[in-house]
Amino acid sequence: MFSNSSRVVYSSVMPEIDHKTIFEFGLSGEVLMENAGRGCVRVLTENINHLREKKILVVCGPGNNGGDGFVIARYLAKKTADLKIVLLYSSKKLQGDALLNYERAKKINIPIIEETRQFTEKLKNEVKNSDIIIDAIFGTGLRSAPEGLFGETIDFINNSKKYIMAIDIPSGTNGDTGETLGRSVNADLCATFGFAKPAHYIEPGRKNRGTLFVIDIGIPHTVSDEFEENINILTKEYVKTILKKRDANSHKGSFGHLGIIAGSKNKAGAAILCSKSAHRSGAGLVTLCSPCDSFSVSGFEETMRFPVSSDNGEFFENSVDEVREFIKDKTAIAAGPGMGTGKGAQKIIEFLIKNSNIPLLIDADGLNIISEKRELLDYLDKRIILTPHPKEMSRLTNIPTEEILNDQIKSAREFALKYKCILVLKTSSSIIAFPDGKIKINTSGNPGLAAGGSGDILSGIAGAFLANKMSIENAAEAAVFIHGYSADITSLQKGPFGYLPSETADNIPIVFKELLENDH
Repeated sequence: MFSNSSRVVYSSVMPEIDHKTIFEFGLSGEVLMENAGRGCVRVLTENINHLREKKILVVCGPGNNGGDGFVIARYLAKKTADLKIVLLYSSKKLQGDALLNYERAKKINIPIIEETRQFTEKLKNEVKNSDIIIDAIFGTGLRSAPEGLFGETIDFINNSKKYIMAIDIPSGTNGDTGETLGRSVNADLCATFGFAKPAHYIEPGRKNRGTLFVIDIGIPHTVSDEFEENINILTKEYVKTILKKRDANSHKGSFGHLGIIAGSKNKAGAAILCSKSAHRSGAGLVTLCSPCDSFSVSGFEETMRFPVSSDNGEFFENSVDEVREFIKDKTAIAAGPGMGTGKGAQKIIEFLIKNSNIPLLIDADGLNIISEKRELLDYLDKRIILTPHPKEMSRLTNIPTEEILNDQIKSAREFALKYKCILVLKTSSSIIAFPDGKIKINTSGNPGLAAGGSGDILSGIAGAFLANKMSIENAAEAAVFIHGYSADITSLQKGPFGYLPSETADNIPIVFKELLENDH
């Protein structure tokens, strides 16, 4: 009944999948709606104790989401004695399977409150007197802000502080982007059909949906596979398949040599954090290249140093020649954290992009240099990972930050396709975009990561994986998930926020222990 697929499908594509299932495969819309409603009731039954004692209100809108609500009410009628439906639309305008299931609900005498005079007051009272409210108003079909009675109803539901279950997607959330369209139901539980939608994993949609269940309603894979959009979530199970146990005969040379080009006057911490997380992530050797007088070696004794010419603590213009020597024996490079954006740093980033031929991760100041020297974008390729946060992404693309956040998948995908690199858009649900158009949405992490230095930790993790000759694609995926998962462990230990990025780095080995303790 419940799907374990990691696949994500745009909500705007689901009607096409449903249509093909109905008209070419021959599975009727009536059966799909029946499967959906029955599955929702199973979800509710398995998550709510003493359901029979609860007062349940099913709030139905005008389309198929409302039709799902009528089916849900019919199954719930066997499980609770206090059940009502509120219909926010004239029943005379209902059509198709929604109308069919409305009539079925009436036939078994479920009380249905329809729009009449003083309807708003009745609605308020029903919401107030309920224990559980089921949101079957819009689902994924909404494309504009809910207004009038629909908007008021969402406000009533949210203000009620009752237990809320959303059907398919919280009404008022854009299913493709996660954006709130003016206002959205804030659910405790969400049951969606066939496949998860982007909004289930991208904020604020992820926050609005509560606990998510994906219900298999019978869509055949031969149909759904025709609509492959190459969007998947990153899960613990998937990352387990990427990681490999280490052979007993391993030595430090077995796991690569990461070169880190980072740090400058007043920005030593970024280099230290990046180096530390690279060690914690299993790099065999780590060497830090930084201006010779930028900071002391204390605090990261395991890291070898390669000091280069300095201009008052910044990379000197001629230090690019030293960097050329530095990278010769390295298996991967991570560059940018705290390195500044002066002329020396600019020349180094330009050299790395144009002339190095080993896997390269660029973050932080390295990204800012690219945004200032935009001609470098044309030299990016599939050996390069960029890891911008939204403001850095805005500088790289000249697209406003708000616009990037409003459609994160589109922003990341278009960049990776255009410049043929791997892009990690660092948000609360980081998006990884690949040069072939594939997308991965991360599912680990928490708000405690919103602290300076967290990005440096991610750079070190990814750099270590690249140095260890993991594929560039897998290195990006594993690094993003493990970074977030380590933060989740730290949050459980320390609290929801206020823990240090270095503490997240310290917990990386615990993540490896958990992911590798069983054979896979």
